[in-house]
Amino acid sequence: MIALLLFVAVWQDPVDVGPNDPAEPIAKEFSLERGRKFMDDVSLQWQRERKCVTCHTNFAYLTTGASYAGERSAYAAIRKFTEELVRERWETKGPRWDAEVVVAAMGLAVS
Repeated sequence: MIALLLFVAVWQDPVDVGPNDPAEPIAKEFSLERGRKFMDDVSLQWQRERKCVTCHTNFAYLTTGASYAGERSAYAAIRKFTEELVRERWETKGPRWDAEVVVAAMGLAVS
């Protein structure tokens, strides 16, 4: 049941965080939850559009997971994608570049 809920939560609608906008007003107060949601959304968007794990996106996201992920469906989806990359894609096609090995290994090790 939990797996089904995670699947539905993550694959409902494509995430589109849009471009950064320098004219966006500054928030009146800090919101950890809004920051977490942005990290979830931008990491999922990167994964869905590019089908990869990189140093500046999902790797960084995975390393934050241990500190805040809990039951967040986006985190579970990105970790699963990285596990499948190693287990399935590398088995048939190999890594795309040397750094992909380091990024995936480190991201999975610390998450």
